[in-house]
Amino acid sequence: QAEIEEIKRRIDAEAEERFNQRVIEISHQHEFEADEKGYLYSVKAGFESDGCINVLKVLGRMPGAQTPSKTHPITEKRIEKIQELKAQYTPQTLKAEGEKLLNQKNNSLLNYEVFTEQLPDNLSYSGLKVFPITGSTDQDLCRIVGC
Repeated sequence: QAEIEEIKRRIDAEAEERFNQRVIEISHQHEFEADEKGYLYSVKAGFESDGCINVLKVLGRMPGAQTPSKTHPITEKRIEKIQELKAQYTPQTLKAEGEKLLNQKNNSLLNYEVFTEQLPDNLSYSGLKVFPITGSTDQDLCRIVGC
């Protein structure tokens, strides 16, 4: 009986470990997908193609960023994936596609605002705010810019 209980315990422990590993894999996959959408959307909208990489480099300097996490892949791997995307979807092609789509007449359905924020010491930054019209911002961007 004790031997059977030990076998059950080991089976349960192995199953729990496999389950936890799969949850981590799925979470990391979701982060990579979010990075991909962020790259594609931002470059199509006319932002600098290295913007996503630069943000990740800043995040990578934070304490613990190079330690594997249950929810996020290490920053180095995320940067590698974006660099692969840059090779697959060149910034020039994405920007041209974004300009074409944003200049179409049906884009009156896209509600957005370009803004410039003045900072101290004569510095400023610009950005794009996209407001959802139907469903979510993600659905609007997919409809207008393509997924």
